[in-house]
Amino acid sequence: MMELKNKDKAFILDVRSKEENELINFNFADNIPTNEIPDRINEIPTNKTIIVFCTSATRSTIVSVYLQLNGFNDVKILLDNISEISSHFKPGYVLKNKDSLKTIINKK
Repeated sequence: MMELKNKDKAFILDVRSKEENELINFNFADNIPTNEIPDRINEIPTNKTIIVFCTSATRSTIVSVYLQLNGFNDVKILLDNISEISSHFKPGYVLKNKDSLKTIINKK
């Protein structure tokens, strides 16, 4: 995934809510919440592989189908390690570990 991103061949789309993104920000992804996709679809490039992720793959699946129905041909859902990543989104865990998580996730 990051190899494609580094070669400017992929657009990594975080479809979590603004609140989720504020708690844990993945600096390698563009955040467009699921409910904003129809209004902001023009921000998503059509000439790159779109890699969609959220916390549980539910919203990313919905967005993936929506994008494909709207002419995006190369859309993938990030499933690798999503269970590991999603464990960090549990409110209690995030509140207790907010600073250390931001440091870990924002490393390049």
